[in-house]
Amino acid sequence: MLLPHYLIQGAGAHPDGKRTARGGIASYPGSPADGGNGSVVVVIIAWPVPEEIIHIDRLLPVLRLSRRSRRPAKDALMPARTAAGGQRGHSVRTAFIAGSRLAGWAERFGAAHGGFQVKDDDDGLHLLASDGAEALLQAPWPADGRPGRGADELERLASLASQPRRLGLLLVRRGGYGVAVVSEGTLLASKVGSTYVQSRTAAGGQSQQRFARRRSNQADALVQTVAEQALRIFTSGQFEYVVPGGDRALAGLVLQHPALKDYAALPRLAYLDVPDPKAAVLRKAAADACSVRVQVSDAPVG
Repeated sequence: MLLPHYLIQGAGAHPDGKRTARGGIASYPGSPADGGNGSVVVVIIAWPVPEEIIHIDRLLPVLRLSRRSRRPAKDALMPARTAAGGQRGHSVRTAFIAGSRLAGWAERFGAAHGGFQVKDDDDGLHLLASDGAEALLQAPWPADGRPGRGADELERLASLASQPRRLGLLLVRRGGYGVAVVSEGTLLASKVGSTYVQSRTAAGGQSQQRFARRRSNQADALVQTVAEQALRIFTSGQFEYVVPGGDRALAGLVLQHPALKDYAALPRLAYLDVPDPKAAVLRKAAADACSVRVQVSDAPVG
């Protein structure tokens, strides 16, 4: 399809092909101007043309043409996501499954992929499907002398994830924070708040230095606020592990605050990648932190 950018824009090189003179019609494979029998779509627009109209073709899928010929470039029809050797790369998805639902999830995974074999190693429990797909299952916390019970690896993993262990949840990003004491996926005590830390600026000279100082002061204030709120929530109940999430750098700074030195010494569980910690985000993070982390890799497609 010939887009308006080719038809109305003035003469000059176009990254996807050849532009014609202003008001003319560029030739393309299959068009009458190129000796073919295809139809031509002509768009007539009165000048001046707004910039967003002139460049509308950049928002639409087009067939990229090579510069030396009017034929499509060799890679024009290749999949967007490919791996070495011309195969489409693995698609990896992450989900969190409560221990009580793990058996049902594994059954559905096996039915969808033609069955699976189980391999247990240091990374976690691998479900190797017959069609080449793979699922990596990781417990929310280590056994620590309290392993799960069951007849096989899946049952023991589900049992381990269902144990009522307590966690200290600390989520912080530039837009806000959330802290909580969690057990069995439920918030026992919690606090969320909104903050603001300015983004980096492209300005130079004195303006850049002024913005950098302002950003540093805002980040320091955020760390101080979150540390104080975390101390208040964490002292409401004992817990075994700390679960950080959000901005890794900011979460690390909060845990380095002197007020939290006792909690910074506790074992840390897997990091949670979360958006700005509103109340709903904090509730979901509490459930995820007490669930089995599942990473499913689809079979590669040639």
